[in-house]
Amino acid sequence: MAYASKYYDPVAAHEYYENYTKKGILKGREKGSTTESNSKLTDAQKADLKNVRARISAARSSAIKNVSANASSRLAQIAQNATARSNSITSASKSRLKNISQEQRTKLLKERTDTRVKTNNMNVEAKEAVKRRNEQMTNEIESMRNQMDSQLEQLKGLSYAERRQKVDHYKALIDRIRVKAGIENTKTLEDTSKRVSEISQKSSEKQQHITDKYSQKQAKERQSAQSQKQAVRQSAQSQKQSVRQQASSQKESIRNKYKQELERETTRIKGTSSRKTK
Repeated sequence: MAYASKYYDPVAAHEYYENYTKKGILKGREKGSTTESNSKLTDAQKADLKNVRARISAARSSAIKNVSANASSRLAQIAQNATARSNSITSASKSRLKNISQEQRTKLLKERTDTRVKTNNMNVEAKEAVKRRNEQMTNEIESMRNQMDSQLEQLKGLSYAERRQKVDHYKALIDRIRVKAGIENTKTLEDTSKRVSEISQKSSEKQQHITDKYSQKQAKERQSAQSQKQAVRQSAQSQKQSVRQQASSQKESIRNKYKQELERETTRIKGTSSRKTK
């Protein structure tokens, strides 16, 4: 076997290959270069090789620098576009949220105004009804007193007790008129108060429903904006990753290109040395 020696270590050999031979490096020297071969070059050839290496190194550095600059420019443009898009989403979302809030305020104001007008009208109607009833009561009482005075005038011949009895009768009638009007007025006001309370309660529930509805709209809008901005960030991140990968591939290609050129130039110069030696 080729590697049957007891001193052969396959792990160490693979490590040596990965760290030196595969990378074109052998004990600090470039692949294919040896002190022995360089020692056969003339001073002019050595200078030529040095110039070639310097030229290729400068060209390689310039090309890689251009790739890096182009990648940086593209990355900056991607970031700028993402920021602009994100700002546009935020601005549009704020505008929609403002419209939602304005619509909510308009509906709440209308509901409060309608309720206030309705309850005020009910209270006014109740007060008007009480006023009319009091006026009616006053007229009835006045009419009753007139009847009493007229009848007492006709019954002057009656005894004091009989006249007192007639007066008490009319007073009782008048009291009943007052009591009846009072009861009706109290019922009117209580019924109105109850209806006003019910309407106010329904209005409060409706306003809460409006508030909840528009709060959900606002939350949905905010969530939508966040999702859109997240998508923008992810897209930008993907684009940046693609740019970085392209730049890395381009740099690797540039390194290989100039490495091959250096190998060709080195071979050419050393080939010239060999021909001269022959």
